[in-house]
Amino acid sequence: VIDKNNASASVIFVHLFRLVLLTVFASFFIPDGYDSLEKEPLHYSFESISTFVLLAVISMVSGRWLEKWNVPAPYLLTTMFSCLIFSPVLPIENLLVPSWLMDAAIVVLGLLIGSRFGGITGSDALKYTRAGCICFVLVLAITAFFTSFSVSILDVPITSVALAYAPGALESVVVVALANGFDVMFIILHTVIRLRVLQLAPAVYVLPKN
Repeated sequence: VIDKNNASASVIFVHLFRLVLLTVFASFFIPDGYDSLEKEPLHYSFESISTFVLLAVISMVSGRWLEKWNVPAPYLLTTMFSCLIFSPVLPIENLLVPSWLMDAAIVVLGLLIGSRFGGITGSDALKYTRAGCICFVLVLAITAFFTSFSVSILDVPITSVALAYAPGALESVVVVALANGFDVMFIILHTVIRLRVLQLAPAVYVLPKN
């Protein structure tokens, strides 16, 4: 059975260190002078707030249902699917999430992840850091291989394919794509599909055995 509460600290440490390396690596591909933040003050309308509340409720309810089936990252999964399903009828393009809410979510997430590192010694940290570096090199090698293979059979730019299957966080990939003027929708679609397959694969493997 998949139990996210029993994930070992070593696995979490290696995974986070790999993501940090990937995020830093991606930052080298952002052009100098690029600024993704709007300088104008944000104005939150009733339409924007009501859309956010509706999507949050739908994501929480459906995420709770998936959590009972031990699906990994259920709330992230339902949030993405909710935005995808309701985008034709809801003004999602005008949705503005308050910065204080995003900052609070990051702080809470950091506290929850950091609490799992209790008991890790200095020698353990060095060992897990080395493992994270090895994973970082391996995922880049795998990405390069499949990118070369995809470009050889598909008529798409190598930069878009490389970003679409880069093993990094979605927000880092999107920032790099926007900064360089790449096909953002192509990259986001393939990144989301890849992440969803990786999240659902363990559940699909385990459920028939229960």
